[in-house]
Amino acid sequence: MELRRRNRRAIEVATSSMNDIMFFLMLFFLIVSTLVTPNALKLTLPKGGEHAPSMNPVAVTITPDLRYLVNGKEVSLDMLELSLQAKLAGKPEPSVVLYTDETVPVGNVVQVMNIANKMKIKMVLATSPEAQ
Repeated sequence: MELRRRNRRAIEVATSSMNDIMFFLMLFFLIVSTLVTPNALKLTLPKGGEHAPSMNPVAVTITPDLRYLVNGKEVSLDMLELSLQAKLAGKPEPSVVLYTDETVPVGNVVQVMNIANKMKIKMVLATSPEAQ
């Protein structure tokens, strides 16, 4: 008695449709990834050909020992707003350049920025160029 089959069945897995599935998944993720907006700031950057109008900004300096200077004259934090109002009176586009040491706590810098924001003054935080 012979119990073995003469023809063995070949077991196969059809993988021809796997290529199509992978292609459609890749296409789906590429399309979806372009629709996702990253968390980025939208900035309006100046164009290279334009020249900035010549402004005479007021310099505010915060020293490492937390003294505040407006154009070289020392003022207290309470008097900073009044001093800026006096210096910027009559200017069509008032602007301030903030010079601060890197060791000054961020809270002190933010206090000065809040004063400028309340007065609707353009403020620029001065930095030193990196050595190349």
